[in-house]
Amino acid sequence: MLLSSSVLWASLVNAQSTPQTPNKIRPSFKRDSSLHHPPIQWRQGKHKAFAQRNRVKNFTQKNLQLSKEQVLQQKNINENYHKQLATLQKNDKMSLGEYKNKIAVLKKDRKEKMQAVLTIEQKSKLEDAKKRMQENRQVKTAANLERMKIRLNLSNEQVAKIKANQTAFKNKLKALHENNALLPEQKKEELKTLATQQKEWLKSVLTTDQQTKLDSLKNKFRGGYLKKQTPISK
Repeated sequence: MLLSSSVLWASLVNAQSTPQTPNKIRPSFKRDSSLHHPPIQWRQGKHKAFAQRNRVKNFTQKNLQLSKEQVLQQKNINENYHKQLATLQKNDKMSLGEYKNKIAVLKKDRKEKMQAVLTIEQKSKLEDAKKRMQENRQVKTAANLERMKIRLNLSNEQVAKIKANQTAFKNKLKALHENNALLPEQKKEELKTLATQQKEWLKSVLTTDQQTKLDSLKNKFRGGYLKKQTPISK
């Protein structure tokens, strides 16, 4: 997307925050039937998430030149992780605190085992790739903000505020990602809350005319995305 900076990405999501569950009995999280056809914003985010995972998977297998044995080892590690995770999710008798701790242990154990499969050279390549990805994200964010400045005719003061907000938002996302005290479902709700706050904050910075232009650009983007997702009938 032309304006897909962290601020604009967050502004596409609109959801209500939910209170955290008390540390007593872990609730069972059931899939909401209304999510079978989620809003366009969610589908866009899901599409990006799948694309990101595929890029990481392709890089791991090709650039790190994993052997067949290494690929099989990592596959087994992931399968075992998901089996243990499924068993935990079915156990509704343990406390919420105990459930969170077990999830954190499972994730840490999988990460360590996946790292142990790699050679020293492969680990070095992976770290270099992470640095390049971080640099590319920074360049993309700066380019998106520059486009936003031109298209919405932002003042220098507005640009400075948005830059500062992007940094703060990035730090919040990092803290949320590293917070092992929250369940994945709770992290999703927190992310929706942060996104809603970003959307409202951006409204307070933009003028009415700028907000109208931004809404128009987002609608054009959504329209193009829907056309791509709609199958062509023969």
